[in-house]
Amino acid sequence: PPKTQDDALMPNVSTALLEIFGRFDDDNDGALNRLELERFAVATNGEKFEESAIEELKKSFNVNANGDLTRAGFLEMYQLQTLSDPSETWRDLIKHGYSIQIKLINRATGSADPTWGKNAVENSA
Repeated sequence: PPKTQDDALMPNVSTALLEIFGRFDDDNDGALNRLELERFAVATNGEKFEESAIEELKKSFNVNANGDLTRAGFLEMYQLQTLSDPSETWRDLIKHGYSIQIKLINRATGSADPTWGKNAVENSA
C-alpha cells in the first residue's frame, strides 16, 4: 500500500506526488490555481472536477489566501484518498508515469506537449 503504518503517505509516494504537482504549477507559486487544478483533473481523470468537488477541496485541504490548493493541501488530498481507496492513488500514480515501485518511468501525461492540457481546458471552458 502507498502509506505507512501511521497512515502517512510513504516518502517516495509524497515525492512522486510533489513531482506531479510541479508539472501543473505553471506559475511556480506553490499552489494550484483554478486553471492548473483543472489541467491536473483532466490529465488525471479525463475531465474537470465538478464545481462541488472544487468547493470541497477548498474547505477540506490547505489553500493559500487566494483559495488555491497548496502543496500541503495536495498531499492532504492524496492522503485522504489513499486512506479511503489506495487503488485510486495507485491508478493516479501510474497514469502520471510512475511504476508500481514509485519510480518515474514515463512522463507522457505532462511532457509530450505541455500545452495540451492547458489548451484542452481553455478551449472547453
